[in-house]
Amino acid sequence: MMGATRSWVRRAGTAVLVAVILCSGPAKGVILEIDADDFSVGSDISEAYQGIVLSSMGTWGTLDGRVYARQAREGMAGTGANVFGNNVEGIGTDGTPRNETWIYPYAVFSAYFSVGAKSVAIDLIGNDDFDWGAMDAYDAQGHLLDSVYTQILTAGQVWRLEITRADYDITYVSVSGVGGSALYLDHLTADVPEPGSVVLLGLGAWAIRRRGESKIR
Repeated sequence: MMGATRSWVRRAGTAVLVAVILCSGPAKGVILEIDADDFSVGSDISEAYQGIVLSSMGTWGTLDGRVYARQAREGMAGTGANVFGNNVEGIGTDGTPRNETWIYPYAVFSAYFSVGAKSVAIDLIGNDDFDWGAMDAYDAQGHLLDSVYTQILTAGQVWRLEITRADYDITYVSVSGVGGSALYLDHLTADVPEPGSVVLLGLGAWAIRRRGESKIR
């Protein structure tokens, strides 16, 4: 469904650097949590997490490819008050600032995992009544692995989409409202190989790992 975004995500992936070390035995996983509430409003969070690149892609002419922490309208966030946003300025037909919402093909949220993910989940929140959205998962070759869809959402209704695989073969996901729907996106989680398989460097990654330690498998 969102295959048109593949080339954009491949370019975003080249920005990711991570140190990989050899390990014995099957890979274990750790749940990483990526949430706009961890940052001040307006912060560029595109590369705030080592080994993960968040991107905004689409046909809106002023889209800069970055993802920012934006404050959602009251009651429109999955957690806290902030959601994932982009830089596009302007007001949608429903009066909502476009930089807080995602709608295919104008603005599509993507997350690239340098070491692959086994499962990915994210909250989609209705911007108004009769909204719906989707998440597509791709492998390193750009092959579509799976697609999942929300039910029809009402304003402020939260629906969590999740894709789970047998292996760590999800390289990136694309998420947005579809069928003309503009949605808020919030609280991304991913099951990725834990240190011992992969070294995640940086304070941001350390904080995320600390939050997920109880979920290490």
